[in-house]
Amino acid sequence: PEGANEKCILDDTAVMQAHGIGQSATLQVACDGLDLPKDPSIVDHGEEPWIALHNVSAADLVHDPRKHFFLDGWRLVAPNQLIRFKRARHKTHCQASPCMYDFDLEDVAALERLYEEKKAGSNDFQKFTKP
Repeated sequence: PEGANEKCILDDTAVMQAHGIGQSATLQVACDGLDLPKDPSIVDHGEEPWIALHNVSAADLVHDPRKHFFLDGWRLVAPNQLIRFKRARHKTHCQASPCMYDFDLEDVAALERLYEEKKAGSNDFQKFTKP
């Protein structure tokens, strides 16, 4: 919808795809004051149970520059924020194995490896991603 790149943030698989990890079949989006179209390929991460797993409001995700980065004019959830989300989703929804969110831990490990390689010798990423 009009204004989406100003009032919405792309989450989860879009962030992973932007990092070269996986392909996005659906679009997870959180918006601040903008209704998303009803479409089976769009998942509203600004609603429960998803937004609670971020432990911040949709407005914070969209407007707090510590919670996102920009790519091609769109806000995407920052990797450290996505790691928190994925850990929380796995912990909340995976009481037994196998679980449909077991891949979240693999995604967390992939993001951490990627940033450890890019920031060799720096503890900046570590301090933001540890629970």
